[in-house]
Amino acid sequence: MDQMTLLIAYIVVAGGAFWFFGRKQRQRAKEIQAQRDAMKIGDKVVTIGGLHGEIYNIDTVKHTVDLDCEGVILTFERAAIHHVVSESAPTNNEVYTDEVATEEE
Repeated sequence: MDQMTLLIAYIVVAGGAFWFFGRKQRQRAKEIQAQRDAMKIGDKVVTIGGLHGEIYNIDTVKHTVDLDCEGVILTFERAAIHHVVSESAPTNNEVYTDEVATEEE
């Protein structure tokens, strides 16, 4: 009977872990879908392949998005959009280097 109790405890722990991680995954999927539904023309986005562009057109029937990438219009599935770039993100392109003082003998 002791082995049966241990088996039930393992099943309960495994079931709880599956439920917890499944819940987190469903929650993240809802957030991603809400972000994709909120996209609008003119938003700057990044695709899952790392391509940066601006939304030129959204086709809700075909579930596609046309991106303007420096004058080139490319068509992607809406699911290929990884995230929308925040407008408040810094756009400073300056490169900073740390100068390290060295001792000269």
